[in-house]
Amino acid sequence: MLPNGLKKDSHCKKKDNETSKNEKNHFTFVDLFCGCGGFSRGFIDEGFNPLVAIEIEENPVSSYALNFNGKIYEKIYKNGQYNYILKENYFKLEDFMSKEEIDFFKKINNYDKLSPIILNEDIREIHSLDILKFIDDKNDNNLGNIRSLSSNNIDLLIGGPPCEGYTGANPKRLKNPYDRLYSDELGRLVLEYIRIVGDLKPKVFVMENVPGMLNWQLWECIEQEFAKVGYNEIYFHVFNAENFGNPSVRKRIIVSNIKLNPEWSEHKNIVRDILEDEYTFKTIKNVEKLEKNEKSEETQKFRVNELNLNKEQYPLAERISKKLKDTKVGSGAVKFKASKGNLENYILINENDVSDTVMGQRRFIHPNKQRLLTVREQARLMGYPNHHILAGGLTSTYNQIGESVPPTLSNAIAKEVYKYLKSLEVDK
Repeated sequence: MLPNGLKKDSHCKKKDNETSKNEKNHFTFVDLFCGCGGFSRGFIDEGFNPLVAIEIEENPVSSYALNFNGKIYEKIYKNGQYNYILKENYFKLEDFMSKEEIDFFKKINNYDKLSPIILNEDIREIHSLDILKFIDDKNDNNLGNIRSLSSNNIDLLIGGPPCEGYTGANPKRLKNPYDRLYSDELGRLVLEYIRIVGDLKPKVFVMENVPGMLNWQLWECIEQEFAKVGYNEIYFHVFNAENFGNPSVRKRIIVSNIKLNPEWSEHKNIVRDILEDEYTFKTIKNVEKLEKNEKSEETQKFRVNELNLNKEQYPLAERISKKLKDTKVGSGAVKFKASKGNLENYILINENDVSDTVMGQRRFIHPNKQRLLTVREQARLMGYPNHHILAGGLTSTYNQIGESVPPTLSNAIAKEVYKYLKSLEVDK
């Protein structure tokens, strides 16, 4: 039996009137386990302002900073004490775009209105007072559009703790669900999320994880842990990202202290929509328009969408090519071990449907060409806009995508959180 508050998105209402993005959104948030910024992207696109983000991996931190005008800090110990110092981002916008492209990239991202602090540290080593200090410093220095903040009026805290302790794709997942939360090194990071929620006391928190968390023992334990830090009523939601416009399957558990009922997308996006061939076709169709209207905002936005970001093409390895002739559309050329049985990899993607779930180590094969999907195509499978930068090598960028929250899903949730926070202001 499902616990009280668990909602499957088959009960979600269909899309009606969207929140107006022209309304001033002054709400702020903190993002734990921010990765390359998928979870944040959906909220930022809805007008939320990121204050602080935390991520241990270096390349995702670079991606986050590039996309959202962030400053990176790391902890330095000296004489038994520590301080945070500003850390240079190895990657620059100039590594990805021309000056003209950078100018418009900043414009469509409201770049100059964003200034998040990114702590490139292990969350287990971060004290909540460190987060509050950075928020207070930002407020004192009038950086960004920040309201006066304290530990009891932070609007929102989001985060997707690592899923390895819970996912069925992990062959080493512990058998006892209780141990996954309290004994597994990565599974315990959910408790770190709860710790910081308890310390910062946000009006709303939203935590994302995998369906492997669908276990009554885990639910009870998670409910108890949130109750310990002052949140006695929480809701478990089950959402399928494809219902919100994602062109790939991604079933996710969303835990929050408020009920979420995001509106479905009216349009189903499929694999064909994200392939480079389709984008090339759109380019050809728009050549005349581009030539006639060189400086229009629509033309410039189109050009940003056609930036050569993460579009390098790679042929298949010989061992994969040999297996491909016996591979059916929608099936994998190879398999890898999971906690129960095997999962498919190097999947010959079906262009007429949504794709299988994108994972960090999973690769997809183009339906008509002997090559892998590019990093950009794989990012589109997760609902990332073409102007979202992914910094790092090939394996790292694929991993950043597969380990993130689809911006399509996070944006649908952001609309719900916005409505709730606005209702609190009306009630005052």
